[in-house]
Amino acid sequence: LSSVKTAMISTRGSPFGVAVTPDGRYGFAAAGGAGSGSVIDVLRMAATAAGRPVLVRSIPVAGQPQGETITPDGRYLLAADGNGAVVISVARAESGAASAVLGTLIVPSGSSGSSGSAIEVATSRDGRYAFVTLEYDQRAAVFNLADAVSRGFGSADYAGSIPLGLAAVGLAVSPDGRWLYATSEIDHRQRARRLAGHCPNWAGLAGRSSRPAPGTRRPDAHRVLSRGCDLARRVQPAAVGRDGQAD
Repeated sequence: LSSVKTAMISTRGSPFGVAVTPDGRYGFAAAGGAGSGSVIDVLRMAATAAGRPVLVRSIPVAGQPQGETITPDGRYLLAADGNGAVVISVARAESGAASAVLGTLIVPSGSSGSSGSAIEVATSRDGRYAFVTLEYDQRAAVFNLADAVSRGFGSADYAGSIPLGLAAVGLAVSPDGRWLYATSEIDHRQRARRLAGHCPNWAGLAGRSSRPAPGTRRPDAHRVLSRGCDLARRVQPAAVGRDGQAD
């Protein structure tokens, strides 16, 4: 691996997240700043291994942008920021057109997850929903991204939140789009959240808690999150036999 070539470029502030378009032509680096302000740096990626990315422009954003992702169709760049995520038009960012920042997904005031600790972001495979880990709230906020970009950004975009472990940070969606994985820095346990299920429109079925002791019942830990369902509706867990398997 010592022969692998690298190419470094300077960015404003303290870069954190990075994402690359599906065609590999452009990249975006989230650079939080103090006095100079925060930006999303737009990079033209090198065409050959011998080249290096070129900084073509910087897009000012509010707050401190952190982790980034691009929707599977390549249309939108999301950067975790504040209590949610800033959403940017990839086409406008690439071309330098005005109003590249489309809006911001925000957890409404008074809701769980308002500490301003958004750190990573992921989207569902169809690009309809966005998930943001709120590190100090031990939760992942869920937003209806499709509604936000089509109807305008507002509090109605917030679908709810999923309880996670301490210092929740990393996020990843499984290739089949059925599972959302979130890491916890402190308790070192990976939680999986089911993304399809029991409610109309959309539902995220929370993953099971750790396996209960033989002879006990599984804790009532399944939750369904959906605009079409009560936020705290619970799914009745199956009984667990003495061999530790579901009855």
